[in-house]
Amino acid sequence: MVIILYLLDRNVQTVKWNGQPLHEATKAEVEEVINVSYTLKVDYPITDTEIYKKFQEDMLIIAPTPVTGRQLFRIKEISEQDDTVSLTCQHITEDIFKRSVRPIKVSNSTCQIALNAMISAVKTPLGKFSFTSNIMDNRTFNTTEDETLYKILMDGKHSIVGAWEGEMIRDNFLIDIPKSRGIDRGVVITTHQNLKQYERNKSSSSIITRLHLKSTFKPEGVEEDTVLKVTVDSPLIGSYPYINEAEYENNDLNTEEELRKWGEAKFKNGNIDKPTDQIKIEAYELDGQTVHLGDTAALMSLKHDVMLKKKAVGYVYDALSEEYISLTFDDKAGHGGGLSGSNGISDVASEILDTVQKTQEDDEYYKKLKVLVDNANRAFEDKAGALEKEITDGIEQAKAQAEVVKEEISAQVTEKIKAANQANKNEIVEEFKAQYNGIEVKMEGFKATTDQLKASDVDIKKIINDFKDQTQSQFVGVQGAQSRFEQTTEKAISDLTNVANGKADRSYVEQTVAGVKEEFTTIGAGGGPNMLRNSRADEGLKYWIEANNRLAFTAHKFYFNGQKRMFGLRPGAVVKSPRFIVKQNADYTLNFLGFDNNSKMFKVYFCKRRKGSISDFEEKQLIYDGKPRWTDGPVLDGERAIKKSFQFNVGNFDDGYLQFEYERNNPNKWGGLFLTELDFYEGTNDRLWQPAPEDQNYLVEQAQATFEKTVEGLSTQLTKLETKTGPSGELEQRMLTYSEKAAVDALKATRQILEQGYVAKSQYTEDVAGITRRFDEIVQAGENLLKNSGNPQNVEGWGYYNPGLSPAVTVSTNPIYYNESRKLFKLDNSTDNIKAAASQRFNIKRNTTYTISFDAIGSDNLKNATFYFLARKKGETGTFTKVVTLADKITVTQDSITRYCFTVNTEDYDEAFLRFDNNGSSNGQTASLYFGDIDVYEGSIKRAYQPPTDNGSSVIEAKLAEYKQTVDGQFTTITNQMGDMLRKTDIQITPGQISFGTGKSINGRTISSLLVQEPESIALIAQLIKVKGDMVVDGSITSRHLASQSVRTGHMESGSVTTQILASNAVTADKLLVDSAMINKLVSNQAFIRELTSQKAFITQLNSIDIASNRFTGDRITSSNGSLTFDLVKNQLTMMNNTASISREDDGYPTQFIRYESSIENGQKHSKTIIGSNRNGSRNWNSVSFSGIVIDNNSNKTVDKIFQYGDYNNMRHASSDEGWNFSVVTQTLTPGIWNKNSEIWCRHFVIPKKQNQIQMFQQNSSG
Repeated sequence: MVIILYLLDRNVQTVKWNGQPLHEATKAEVEEVINVSYTLKVDYPITDTEIYKKFQEDMLIIAPTPVTGRQLFRIKEISEQDDTVSLTCQHITEDIFKRSVRPIKVSNSTCQIALNAMISAVKTPLGKFSFTSNIMDNRTFNTTEDETLYKILMDGKHSIVGAWEGEMIRDNFLIDIPKSRGIDRGVVITTHQNLKQYERNKSSSSIITRLHLKSTFKPEGVEEDTVLKVTVDSPLIGSYPYINEAEYENNDLNTEEELRKWGEAKFKNGNIDKPTDQIKIEAYELDGQTVHLGDTAALMSLKHDVMLKKKAVGYVYDALSEEYISLTFDDKAGHGGGLSGSNGISDVASEILDTVQKTQEDDEYYKKLKVLVDNANRAFEDKAGALEKEITDGIEQAKAQAEVVKEEISAQVTEKIKAANQANKNEIVEEFKAQYNGIEVKMEGFKATTDQLKASDVDIKKIINDFKDQTQSQFVGVQGAQSRFEQTTEKAISDLTNVANGKADRSYVEQTVAGVKEEFTTIGAGGGPNMLRNSRADEGLKYWIEANNRLAFTAHKFYFNGQKRMFGLRPGAVVKSPRFIVKQNADYTLNFLGFDNNSKMFKVYFCKRRKGSISDFEEKQLIYDGKPRWTDGPVLDGERAIKKSFQFNVGNFDDGYLQFEYERNNPNKWGGLFLTELDFYEGTNDRLWQPAPEDQNYLVEQAQATFEKTVEGLSTQLTKLETKTGPSGELEQRMLTYSEKAAVDALKATRQILEQGYVAKSQYTEDVAGITRRFDEIVQAGENLLKNSGNPQNVEGWGYYNPGLSPAVTVSTNPIYYNESRKLFKLDNSTDNIKAAASQRFNIKRNTTYTISFDAIGSDNLKNATFYFLARKKGETGTFTKVVTLADKITVTQDSITRYCFTVNTEDYDEAFLRFDNNGSSNGQTASLYFGDIDVYEGSIKRAYQPPTDNGSSVIEAKLAEYKQTVDGQFTTITNQMGDMLRKTDIQITPGQISFGTGKSINGRTISSLLVQEPESIALIAQLIKVKGDMVVDGSITSRHLASQSVRTGHMESGSVTTQILASNAVTADKLLVDSAMINKLVSNQAFIRELTSQKAFITQLNSIDIASNRFTGDRITSSNGSLTFDLVKNQLTMMNNTASISREDDGYPTQFIRYESSIENGQKHSKTIIGSNRNGSRNWNSVSFSGIVIDNNSNKTVDKIFQYGDYNNMRHASSDEGWNFSVVTQTLTPGIWNKNSEIWCRHFVIPKKQNQIQMFQQNSSG
């Protein structure tokens, strides 16, 4: 019996653990209604096991559900009867529904922003619970009082779910609100087929036929609100004997037409003018059809004359049999359970509410921001886990389908081979009879002859080893590139040996007239089979469990130079292997490869139990207790992958699993452990790793591969050596020419591959005699101008503030930088002052764009860093005369490598150098700034680090020298090898024919009779052509149909590709068209995408260089250095440095600006607020061309001042001339209009000394 229900302690917060099995449960029904309720009801018998006594309020039960899998339900009610205990449980999300939430206010925003506002307003943190939504519609949602989270989230239409019209999904601690759950699967449920019980309820109580719509808004430049009112009638208003009215408000609409269309959409899309029509059914099995919550299905009942489509809005599910009991269908999902009235206010303009809220300090804002980020991260992790399972399941299904397709193709190919073989046998017999006047060719005779072609496994291996030795001696020095070069003959033999080597104890070769048939029987080496599935991470993390996401699959250069996968254990990892069966009291061996660093401990346990036990394990047997060899050092090895082997007896137990536990030592340094090639088997003999039998289907397929070479195919190969009979020795010469041509073709292909990787422009010529190559250019963008810039061995050329003088920088390594295999520069500073590192000086072109890029890492106590580009003109003696600040006081991360990239224009300067500043320690301890792989080059295109020309030229020249080689020696080796093999088969080649050991022969006439020569081509008469090994075609292959189990190619062009699985390390395309299905399944922690066009996206944290958007909605915008903050919620713009200003610049017009200036005058700190304009184009106020106001305040309570600058200052009541005129230049005050009464009132009046001016004033005022 499969146990489905489990009882857990009330504080458990994961569904990955199994608790007390509830194997006696007689009833377990899960009932869910979209946006309303989610409950579990369990009946448990009272038996002698006394499990029923363990039930307590608020304990948890794990139960399966139809869509989201295992869910947590909390026991809320316990009812005991005579022989049964009944439990009523609520979904775990009910834990937070009674949390108190302060008033929130969201205007014209998405559903996710509303959820964020709710999370921020919760009085008590929500812990592990998280909320997400992909609804991008804009709505206004406000509350005025403290409410429960349930009311705000989902209680009725005046809730977040109701306002945005979403359909809630509850998945343990995640609450997701998509626009709609489910899909239309095309399911039809009919009577007398799969419809068991039918119940239909219609209601007209909620019909609305007339809407009174209102919009309140404040147009720009107008002080008073504008109110629009529109009444919209339903098209069905005449269909009812009554009129039901409702009031709606949408303050985002600014015209009556928009308001009218919005109301019409309520009737058209919301169906508020139609009766509710709810159908509840019980269905039999749906004949393989599937209906889940949110899905749309067609319901047909002939008895009730019903044929309509409805949405599944509720279900009752039997958690024991994992089948639906009933489904409830309706037109759409409801909103909330109507448990209580709501005081929420939706779709009301924020302007008509009291918006005065308590001012929050910055630390409160960041606390709120952290809560939102934590919520989004938790939601991502919850979704990613479920999504990973869904993707894995989908891939497995696709694999299965691909196998079916593969088998179909294989069957077709096999059938064609058999048919073609038989036809060819008949044709060949007839051909030989015709050629040799009725000489009967017997298949058995050919078999007896070709038996001499057999070569033992040892002989084959010796040929291979000799051939490899000679080949490798010719290609030494070309490093990894040369390894791609494989001669056709070597590959054919090496493929054979790779299967046979270590896997076959017995092999035999049969060669018939139809071809050669090779079979291998695989017998395991010493010890039993490997008990561990996916023991080399070839299938990711499949079968392996780690509850805290501290296990990953990765690659590393210590293992196959990063070409194969490994398991990566992060600090705190507790990894469980797949469970397996063992023999009691038997000896077993565990082998694995691994390496690590900065480790505290690494333990391996065998968690075992006896047959019939329901416990996870009964005993934990310690296999390995690893301790580091020195502080912060490795347990295994830190410089290479080493093999560890352990033998132990499992004792009186029957099954179990391996548990690997890892912890790092120093929390301030990187720590981790890598494992691969895990091999757990019965026995104590050591052996090489081998996969579990279930994992090696591909090896079995290779080992049991059966192939045939027909005589016609053999004739085809021989045709390449002979087309006519010539003098003695001609056949051998042509065979040599053929082998040389094949080798040259292979070399051409190999070099083409090499050129694509690192040569921008190259040309070469080659023939049989030898190869000459010339590389004109090996560049990407400009060359790196900075010497000693990457993987430094010393600090030559570097200085402190001046290049080359007294450098403080040193050479070091960092654990996260290429695992300490590559060096970089290190600048230490334990003070609060700046320490600098100046690079070598380099020459630059004038008025040219250059790119500067480098890697940087900082210690955790590094305050910040500043990077400069310092330049001067040729002939200048100063260290620099031009300063370009690349980054000022920037925070450098400590747990990852950051690649910085900047572009500068050199203007009219000729020389430059870089300076890296460590701006001090935050705690008085040594703070380190690491930087390396510095690249300075002409151009603006980003690229990977490229060493300077001087550093790399010698290496390239050496490689080119090694690459120049003649082919004669290589061809001689190949020819000798082929000659050895031909002699082993006892085939003699004479001028007129090819003879076998028993006297049978094939001459040129027989071979040529299989070919038809035409003017432009050669036609081959055969139903089947088989080539063993590689075939190189310089041109193209054209076919109406190509069927193959595997196609491998360096480049493929296609109109379309249809496939079950597309596996690739890289997809390169100018345009990549995908549908929403791919984006829905695309999960990534970090993704770097050149251009992404999407309709909708939700991203927790986004790091970007350039963002362009027609609209931006959010809470706060902050500059990278914190000097400017724009709080969109509080409508506050805060500036924090002495360069703050708001300006308008228009060519030919004075510059207009508002500027904030700080200064120290007479020992006092002054702040000036400057509002004005300057016709000289600057933002200066202390110049004759400035006109404006300067407000001067100070911090020492001395005199405050306001200065008004301008030749004439006119004070006006309105746009008329009424007012006063101040002429500053002449120092006069006059009324704006002389014929109106004007007065000056003052307590004291000082008369000027010049009497004539008084007289003029009196005359003017009197006259």
